[in-house]
Amino acid sequence: MYDERLRALREAMRQQGVDMHMLTTDDPNFSGSIAPDKYWRTMEWLTGFSCSFGYMLITADRVTFWTDFRYITQAKNQVRLSDAEIF
Repeated sequence: MYDERLRALREAMRQQGVDMHMLTTDDPNFSGSIAPDKYWRTMEWLTGFSCSFGYMLITADRVTFWTDFRYITQAKNQVRLSDAEIF
């Protein structure tokens, strides 16, 4: 499921001529917490990661996922993209 979503995102990026996309766990106001209504939970939707801090850089051939030391173990358990590198 998650790899299929990533493929669809990459296809949309290709169609729009976008070389890289950055995805964060933040809402537009950078509030530091994720709203319970799931509207801004795009990171969780795309990867399965449910913590409050993380970001990803997505290109046509690479996915890098970044979080801080508090969530590294959880990221390794939750990020369900087969080719994501976790830092």
